[in-house]
Amino acid sequence: VAPALVLVAPLVLVARGQRGRQLEWVDLVRPVDLVTLPGGVAQSTAVGGLLVGLAALGAARLGRRALLPGCAVVLPVLLLFAAGLVVPLWVPRYLVFVVPFACLLAGAALAAVPLPGALGVLVLAGLLGLPDQAALRRTHEWPRSARIDYRGAADVIAAGQRPGDAVVYSPRHSWLFLDLGVEYRLRDRTPRDALLVEGPARRGDLWAAECDRPAECLAGVP
Repeated sequence: VAPALVLVAPLVLVARGQRGRQLEWVDLVRPVDLVTLPGGVAQSTAVGGLLVGLAALGAARLGRRALLPGCAVVLPVLLLFAAGLVVPLWVPRYLVFVVPFACLLAGAALAAVPLPGALGVLVLAGLLGLPDQAALRRTHEWPRSARIDYRGAADVIAAGQRPGDAVVYSPRHSWLFLDLGVEYRLRDRTPRDALLVEGPARRGDLWAAECDRPAECLAGVP
């Protein structure tokens, strides 16, 4: 653990200046957030609750042998919770790496069940999580009904696009990431980004840099 902390320390120091930029929507953690954690990690309340229940049964069945995988699940949660009481950084998906250890405990519970019953539980978990997983693939917004229709926007652009056309994204600096969504849908058919100066990857940022003299940059652009 010590070498890992040494390697991570510079990232922690740099990240202190970015918390407001990337986690401004996160509040200090509350006890009720622990209750909603399984659903947040699994992106499905039903699947998260089922996994926790099976993991608890597996831990009871394993006894002392459950100590290591149990600690691998519980300790990161408690550490992030404790940190979240002081600094607003409680985001359930940050704990997705504890899922394999919870699955080990759940597997220990299912190992005591005849194969048809165990397969039935797995199928049930898949069916319970199917609607949430389908919604997750339609939008990154919450609630999932607040869909961001990137495909629709891309279809509008593609239908009216002519050779040499350029595009301007507005708003650029928002959590909608309209430019990324449209580029993902249109691929190599994406119109030239008229105001783009430097992309997010080169900037090391979440958003691209735009021309600071848009009138000049747009002159003569169809």
